[in-house]
Amino acid sequence: MKTLIAAASAALMIALPALAESDAAGSMNASIGLGKARAVAAVSAQPSDTLLAKASEAGKFSTLLSAINAAGVEEALSGPGAYTIFAPTDAAFAKLPDGAMETLMKPENRDQLIALLQMHVVAGDVITAEKASGQQFTAETLNGPVAIDGTDPASGVWVNAVSVDGPDIRASNGVILAIDTLLLPAG
Repeated sequence: MKTLIAAASAALMIALPALAESDAAGSMNASIGLGKARAVAAVSAQPSDTLLAKASEAGKFSTLLSAINAAGVEEALSGPGAYTIFAPTDAAFAKLPDGAMETLMKPENRDQLIALLQMHVVAGDVITAEKASGQQFTAETLNGPVAIDGTDPASGVWVNAVSVDGPDIRASNGVILAIDTLLLPAG
């Protein structure tokens, strides 16, 4: 009996690392949240085509990615979605007064930073330039409504009177619409 228990223990010791490796290569459960929005989702271990990966590849969203990191909401936007991100470009953040982003990215201002980021995220809906073309409608961000206007083919799509700059950037968990000015929360 002692031999059987020793053999079973040895087999378990060998099998546990292999099981852990296979789980890490597959998927893991993660609790995700962006401010008030929370969900439990299976997150791929290799999210190479998520919104954040695509934003990083685009090369014009480094300030936004830094803000997402400072707010601690990377996991939420790496989850399965669907999300629409009205993504301010680095040029959009450059329009802020000197020192404004540095102040927002301090730990004591995390709630304000999250509120700003929430104004740029629609959860549960993928809004593309094609979907908005020829239409006017309201989309509900995580921090209030925004007006979408795609009725003028010459001027393209607008979000709260802010121009969408360039084509959709599609990802496995949503779409990025680059904007040239920040959407500011009410108040």
